[in-house]
Parts: sequence; C-alpha cells; structure tokens
Amino acid sequence: MRNGSVVDLKIEPGVVTAAVSGSDMYRTTVRVTRMAPARWRAVVDEHGAQVSSLVDLLQGRLPRVAAPRARRPIERAVPRPRELVFSCSCPDWASMCKHVAAVL
Repeated sequence: MRNGSVVDLKIEPGVVTAAVSGSDMYRTTVRVTRMAPARWRAVVDEHGAQVSSLVDLLQGRLPRVAAPRARRPIERAVPRPRELVFSCSCPDWASMCKHVAAVL
C-alpha cells in the first residue's frame, strides 16, 4: 500500500501519534506545547459567550469573528510554529515530511 494513509491516529494532550502507510509503515509524531492556563482562559473568556465560536475552535476551525482577536499573543488560539515539533521514522530529511503533513 503506497497511498499515504493514516492508519492509526492517537490524539492525547500535547501529542498526536500515527502510523502512516507509504512505501513502508512510518511512525509519525506531532508534539504541541500545551496552552498555558492563562492563555486558555483568555480564549474561553473571549469566545465562551458564543457557543458556535467555541465549538468551531474545538473542531479546529477559527471562527471568522475570532480571526483578528486570535492574533493577539495572550489570546492566540492556534499554536505558533515554535510550539510544534514534528518527527517521523521515514528517511526524508525535511522536518515536515509528507507523512507529518498527512497526520496534520
């Protein structure tokens, strides 16, 4: 099987692991720095009154009304690049190989 399928995806606080099928089976990990409690509280305070906004955030979507506010450092609801660490057992030299992209 060489179709880049994510075969086994596990999501836990701060880490996503997966087996990705390619020319071989590769173990892929995405680590995310956990959001500081003050930062999470600011996100909830900002968006908690709008249930649809909070649901969008939890589903990985940034609500249109939230986009300008989310750029503020304390309220930022999405990880910054430095808060993400990728690893994969494939021989690719890129830190974000196609297997990591499939997991993301």
